[in-house]
Parts: sequence; C-alpha cells; structure tokens
Amino acid sequence: MKGHIRKRGKGWQIIVYLGNENGKKKYFYKTIRGTKGEAKKALKDIIYQVENGLPYDYSKMTFGEYLKIWLQDYCAVKLAPSTYKRYKQIIELHIIPELGKIKLKKLHPLNIQRYYKKALASGRIGLKNKERKGLSPTTVLYHHRVIHKALAQAVRWQILDKNVADGVEPPKKEHVEFETIDIETFIKILNIAREKYPAIALPILLAGVTGMRRGEALGLRWEDVDLENGRIYITHQLQRIDGTLRLTTTKTKRSNRPNAMPEFLIKELKRQKVEQNKNRLLSRKKYNPLNLICTWEDGRPVDPDYVTKKFHNIIKSLGLNIRFHDLRHSFATLLLSKKIHPKIVSEMLGHSSIGITLDTYSHVLPSMQDEVVKMIDVEIEKHTKN
Repeated sequence: MKGHIRKRGKGWQIIVYLGNENGKKKYFYKTIRGTKGEAKKALKDIIYQVENGLPYDYSKMTFGEYLKIWLQDYCAVKLAPSTYKRYKQIIELHIIPELGKIKLKKLHPLNIQRYYKKALASGRIGLKNKERKGLSPTTVLYHHRVIHKALAQAVRWQILDKNVADGVEPPKKEHVEFETIDIETFIKILNIAREKYPAIALPILLAGVTGMRRGEALGLRWEDVDLENGRIYITHQLQRIDGTLRLTTTKTKRSNRPNAMPEFLIKELKRQKVEQNKNRLLSRKKYNPLNLICTWEDGRPVDPDYVTKKFHNIIKSLGLNIRFHDLRHSFATLLLSKKIHPKIVSEMLGHSSIGITLDTYSHVLPSMQDEVVKMIDVEIEKHTKN
C-alpha cells in the first residue's frame, strides 16, 4: 500500500493510493492540522486500516454503514445469540430504513427524537396487531438503548467525540398489566398438562414453583440439580435461534442463580430421572446426549414454541387469559403476598436489581403497607397501655 504526505497551507495532506477502479487510479485524501510527525502517524494508521479492511474515512461513513460494522465486530462477539438476533432485527427492520442514510458524524439528537416520534405513531411492521399502528413506548425505549449503545461504542472506538443519543429523551417504559392465578388453578393446569401434553407438565411445574422462565426450565440439565440438598442451579436456557434449538447461557449474570426446591418438586424430579433412565436403556445410542431434564422420550429437547402453543390450548379450555410467563408472575406475587422479603423474591427470579422486582409487582405492595400500619397500631397501643 502506497501513501505519502505533503505540506498543505498550515497543515499536512495525507494521500493514499487505493488501487484502480474502472480503469482509473483511486486515491484517498485527508488534510490534518499538526506536526509532520503527527501526519506521518496518521498516514500509517490509515494504511493499516485500508490493508486490514477497516473503515478509514469516517467523514463519509453513514450511520447505517457503522451499525453494520458494530453488529459484526462487536455484537456478534459480545452478545448472547438471542440478544444479537434481536439487535440485528431492530437495526435492519427499523433503524437503518429511517436513519441509515445520515452521515454518522452528521447524526443529530433531533434526527433520533423524530425517529422515536414516528416509531410511536406508525412504526409497527406486520399485522400482528391491526388496531395498533405504532410501536409501544417500551419497544421504542429498547430501540433507544440499541442506538445509545452503538454510539457509545463509536465514542470508545474514537470515531465520534460524543454520544448524540445523550441529548435525546426516549419514551418511558409502558406499564404492562398481567394476570396471575392461585394455587388451585395452577394445579388444574398442571393436571390437564399431565393428561394431554405430558412433555410440558414439568416445565409448567418448574415455572410455577420456582419462578423460572420458559427457556430456563427447558434448558435445565441434570448436572444443574442437587436433589440431595434441594437446589437448582440455573445456568442455561433453551432457545430457537435461526431455526435451531440451542442451549445458551442465561439472560444476565444475575439470571445465573441457585434456587431452593420445594419437596413436591424434588419428588417429581426423582420420578422424571427414573423414567428417563428407563428410556435411555431402551433407546441406547439414539438417546439425546444433552442430559436435559425436560425432554421427549428419546431425550430430545422440548421446543419452547410447542410449550407455548399447548399451554395456550389448556388455558383456552379453562376460559382463562394468561401466558406461560404469567406462571412466573404468579409465583412472585404469591411470595410477596405471603410477606417474603422482596430481596429474596428478586434473587429467586434472577432480576438484575430489587428495583425491577418492586416496580413489576408494585400492585402487591399496598396490601403489605396495610399490614405495616396494623403492626404500628398494635405496638403503639401496647406501649401506651404500659
């Protein structure tokens, strides 16, 4: 790769030969202010970037071009496969079509703010909800986090001097109402699953009595369970990524957690282990080697989508309107209503902070406050009499 510098006014001009394009020689020019030594160093850096296929002319790079580089060189390496997939979808379906043609260095907070406004009004793609044309505030807030994270990395890579997303006000997270069920209803659901769809009975039980997420329950392995001491160590989750079922690490570091098991669950797992050992002997070499707890008879993992679909069938037959994830909400609500400390509930759910637990289950807190007031009245009355 050839290149040189020459004096240009009060600065130095860098000239790098890029090769031939359509029979014409192509050069890259850049003028910088500074010493001759600084110009030589800049020339060396540019030649290195060109030779290694790295971007060298950030002044012409669009936001869309940068996002593709960020996806490939950062997200694909640093993020969990499911998170990477979601980032990629958001970037390719939403952000690039709206903001991709803007020069990265020309991107302004107002560009991003207007994007959020449009997304809220008419950003929905597809016909899943015909009545709602715009994206929810929670979804647009997630888009903001993706954009902010991408631009923050551009600052760390010294492509940008500042993160313009800092000057944008994203929408606030939308409070989503969810339904919960009592123990009696939970047992009804579990019994129907055992009768009609045995493969989803154990995932339902795990979600209902430990608060595990669907993927965590389906990704639970026998080496993650200590039946002797009644502990489950949640370290993996089962997900469908690019059409293939994969065992991946949990959502966050806090998601990776030990949970205590009730005796009822321990007995069920022991029964499952005996049944699987019988199936393993019958299947021999054909038995799936993943060593999962929730499986088909040949040890194959149970598809998360299958669980959701069959769970919906059960709920519909009972005239209810809850999702599989609401088993987790029901578990948390039950614990809080029984005066279990929110910190313990937060740890069992694998939340990144107790604040998330308190915000999500704030509807349980008023009744807890009533108990506090009653306790204060009792104590005041006791000491007043004395």
